[in-house]
Amino acid sequence: AEPPAQPASRAACEPSWSPGREPRMIFVVDGSGSMSEGIAGAPSRISAAKRSIRATVNALHKDIRVGMVSFSDCMATQNSKYYSAAERPAFLAGVDAITPERATSLAASIRRGGALATRRSETVMMVVSDGEDTCGGDPCAAARAVKAEKSNVIIHVIDLSGGGNSGVARCIAAAGGGRVFTPGSAAQVTSSLRTATGQPDASGCQ
Repeated sequence: AEPPAQPASRAACEPSWSPGREPRMIFVVDGSGSMSEGIAGAPSRISAAKRSIRATVNALHKDIRVGMVSFSDCMATQNSKYYSAAERPAFLAGVDAITPERATSLAASIRRGGALATRRSETVMMVVSDGEDTCGGDPCAAARAVKAEKSNVIIHVIDLSGGGNSGVARCIAAAGGGRVFTPGSAAQVTSSLRTATGQPDASGCQ
């Protein structure tokens, strides 16, 4: 039997941000064909990513809004609005609908994530990808441009390439003031995303 859930801490349930300054979370999700490859603990990288995003979003404080950019080809990059806590089921339905297809438009997706970010609040962008840009873009330059325009944005990379994308991942994270996470299993994808948010687990808050 699983141990009983522990009550959330006061810090998790009573955050210090002021109204209108709540943090924002943007998930940049790779839907290119290579995300259909397997990873330990899940049938595919994309299924591990979806499961991990769900767990991460469900642990966020209700004040935090979430958004997403997904890409499945060079001309198939889509971004969403920000979703409130009440709208999270709709957000997660959009995540679940991502289907691995063709190319990796990483640079364009980072730019779209930057466009979604606001200047009022700390914004964490989490790039979940296993490949380099295959659409002629420069993801490092895109990350630098986002950071130069909106210094409140932090860009982390969840590198699912098994190390094959490490150079690009390090460049993106360095340009965005963030970190590179290199999970080797589905469980580690979840823990990496949870750490990247910088937020405590608020799932037990009333």
